[in-house]
Amino acid sequence: LCEDELRAFFPLPTTLSGALSLAEKLLGLRVVPLLGNANAQPARRAYRVIAEGGSELGLLELEAYRVGELAHAQVAALFRCVGHALLLMLVGQGQPGATGRRRDSATLSKLAGALFGQFCWHFDTLATFARHHAP
Repeated sequence: LCEDELRAFFPLPTTLSGALSLAEKLLGLRVVPLLGNANAQPARRAYRVIAEGGSELGLLELEAYRVGELAHAQVAALFRCVGHALLLMLVGQGQPGATGRRRDSATLSKLAGALFGQFCWHFDTLATFARHHAP
């Protein structure tokens, strides 16, 4: 398959939903769209990030420069960015279990991003967001 044919499997809204669902599952977070988010620019999305105990950790804002369908490399990049940003948020809030040392937070968040980038190709994760496309 060529790159353009692969894009049909990865529409931005469902791919982003898959990345956020993975974050919820692995990090024990809730990621909730901001009210009024649907009226925002289609490429810009904002979410409230809530810890297991119900406290709000912060806001996650994502801006996709290409709205529509994503290329193979863009899917992995989106997952890496989500993992990186959310672990930084956890570390910054001092959540138990996220990390033992604050000085390691940048390294750990990069590792989380890399792991998220790998998880996006796991069959169970793909099943949450990849669209079946038949010619």
